[in-house]
Amino acid sequence: MGGRRPVVYVIGLGPGPSGLITLETMELLQKAGEVLVRTERHPCVEDLRARGINLRFLDHHYQEGDSMQEVYTSMAREVAEEAAAGGEVYYATPGHPLLAERTVQLLLQEELEVRLHSAVSFLDAVFSTLELDAVE
Repeated sequence: MGGRRPVVYVIGLGPGPSGLITLETMELLQKAGEVLVRTERHPCVEDLRARGINLRFLDHHYQEGDSMQEVYTSMAREVAEEAAAGGEVYYATPGHPLLAERTVQLLLQEELEVRLHSAVSFLDAVFSTLELDAVE
């Protein structure tokens, strides 16, 4: 089996406004020709649009699936198919891509090269708001 595996750049959008997106992540989003986004229901979406980032939302899967497992499976399938067709794809998720993101777990099981670009998670926001030290 020669050749390079398709690449999926999984990008975390953080828990809120675009100011919480890392500089590296913002540069990656701006470089992408199109970004598949798990849901349009995220506080940073309008700012990303204003920056000229081409976003394609996967919310239609929520109406088409009979269960959340089916929804996430079909989303991951669409992302994987786009990567296979074009050699690479950019996929953005709310929060941190490894925190409660079933689609990312499904993509990690595929014959893909998954490159994770972390983000602030909602846990970071909780720790700050409650002034908690995670170690304690």
